[in-house]
Amino acid sequence: MRTSVMRVLFMGSPEHSAWLMGYLLSRGFEICAVVTQPDRPKSRGLRLRPTPVKEAALRAGLPLFAPTRLSLQALQHIRERHRPDIGVIFSFGQILPPEVVESMLFLNLHLSLLPRWRGPAPVEHTILAGDRETGVTIQRVVAEVDAGDVLASERIGLSGRETAGELRRRLTEIGASLLERVLLERRFHGRLQVGKPTYAPKISRKHAALVWAEPADVVDKKVRAFNPKPGAFCTAVIGSRRIEVKILYGEPVGGEIFGQPGSVCCDRGKLLVCCGDGLFSVESLQPENRKVMDARAFINGYIRQQEARFE
Repeated sequence: MRTSVMRVLFMGSPEHSAWLMGYLLSRGFEICAVVTQPDRPKSRGLRLRPTPVKEAALRAGLPLFAPTRLSLQALQHIRERHRPDIGVIFSFGQILPPEVVESMLFLNLHLSLLPRWRGPAPVEHTILAGDRETGVTIQRVVAEVDAGDVLASERIGLSGRETAGELRRRLTEIGASLLERVLLERRFHGRLQVGKPTYAPKISRKHAALVWAEPADVVDKKVRAFNPKPGAFCTAVIGSRRIEVKILYGEPVGGEIFGQPGSVCCDRGKLLVCCGDGLFSVESLQPENRKVMDARAFINGYIRQQEARFE
């Protein structure tokens, strides 16, 4: 049994942050308050939606704050009311001002081996770069983004077939266990980061547009890096119809190129697309406003005997 439980101020926003918060609660940590992003308009109706962390905090009955920007005054208010010993940050979505960072001890779980892939999208850039290994880092938060001392890290190998969603889940689970050990051992002094930093800027929808003139292995990395969000996409031209389609999974395959980039061949239930170098076999896709389907269902439901190409 713990003789002294640290009071944790948890800061995060998306689903994997909510999972980590739940993990810490299940392991007996006292989360005295939660800070998350404000509700944002989402989907076609632009209805305000709470973050997954907000939803989880409300279910757990935790004190909740959602400032547009976490100022020193706002943090002081939280500290006076809830008296946290330490802050834990995981995908919060705001860069803390220097005066906030310097006012108390914050730890951050980062899903890469720092200093590689500093920034908000390390998992996606790990896949886009074709890295053969990655890992997690627990760092002290400093004013410079993702440049703090390394308190602990863990390395894993990659198969080269992971999607961003799969890799993020795996790394979050590893990171949760590592963070637990750091908190229990109060391991708050670490080492400087070693090596030349690389950066992982935020991913937007425009990055997810597929270019079929690129090599098949580049298309494959984009498809996996942007699954589930924002989703690699292209336009399917089928007869006189133009349909936006998300390509969710597939793989480069051998075979002779049969046409220009974007040319489509339906072969015994397989959906093959010509790339700038090689072929890409689409296995899972989602037409706009439709459910996810496999290649055979798309061929039977959309292409049938018509000419088709992807743009």
